[in-house]
Amino acid sequence: MKVIVYLSDVDDGSGPFEYWDRVGTERGIRALNGRGSDFLPDASVREVIPQKHWRQLTGPRLTAIHANTCRILHGVKTPITSQTAIQ
Repeated sequence: MKVIVYLSDVDDGSGPFEYWDRVGTERGIRALNGRGSDFLPDASVREVIPQKHWRQLTGPRLTAIHANTCRILHGVKTPITSQTAIQ
């Protein structure tokens, strides 16, 4: 179990935590030949897990998220609008 606390506001463009629901995770691991514990490039995941199975968690500063990252495929969306993405 992991707990993530956002130290600043996080919206769609500032690198939210993403995960794939259990159905998407199971389908993805089968399609990726069991490589769910490996680092997977975004393009590889997009090929096998439809967008409808993706979930993004956004929120204001101090939003806390808990996730069992051993049981779901997960990642962080690449920031595109935050100050850290611009620098």
